[in-house]
Amino acid sequence: ECVISGNNATGHGGGIYVNVSAGSLLLEGCIVTNNTANAASAARDSFGGGIYFESAAGGVAMTRGEAGCVISGNDTFSLCDSLECTTYGKGGGIYVAAGDLDLSSCVVSWNSARSHAATSWGHSIAYGGGVYLVAGSVLLTNSIVGSNIVEGVGGSNGYPSQERGGGLYLQGGAIGLFNSDLVDNLENGAYREAGVLSADNSIVYGNSGTQIVGVADF
Repeated sequence: ECVISGNNATGHGGGIYVNVSAGSLLLEGCIVTNNTANAASAARDSFGGGIYFESAAGGVAMTRGEAGCVISGNDTFSLCDSLECTTYGKGGGIYVAAGDLDLSSCVVSWNSARSHAATSWGHSIAYGGGVYLVAGSVLLTNSIVGSNIVEGVGGSNGYPSQERGGGLYLQGGAIGLFNSDLVDNLENGAYREAGVLSADNSIVYGNSGTQIVGVADF
């Protein structure tokens, strides 16, 4: 069991950063909370406020112990303050660049992916408040993804902010929900750009905007 709290990274992985050619990470009964991935400078991106994981052969497994399994209150923040720059804030709770994420009896809540443009020509993009998947897979079993947000601020003049996937954002790979809830997330429960999104005996409810964007298998 562990508590990973109050950390800050310039770039990616505010609480935990893993980038290996092969290997896995097991977290049992852990709380990952109030960590921040903050872009090191303007016109830079930030991914994975709580956890950043990338492995060509391996994955992250998180299960409930006596302390629970909680990923909450983490944040990514990027800033565009020059003319016509574009910045991305992705994966407020968890960002998976490659590999497999297995969450069992976990709560992913109150995380945020934020991107701000300080000029009218800036382009701020915020995707995946709870979980962002690039490639690989995410499996949520007996878990809750709730009350996560995406926030894009500023930009006009043909460069409006973009906010997608308050709970989950699927760039590729596969996300599956089993006996899980995807509820009360700000700006979509899930956004599927590509890949496979499926759910079995799960609840998708109370998310703002469209509940699920893209084709899903229920």
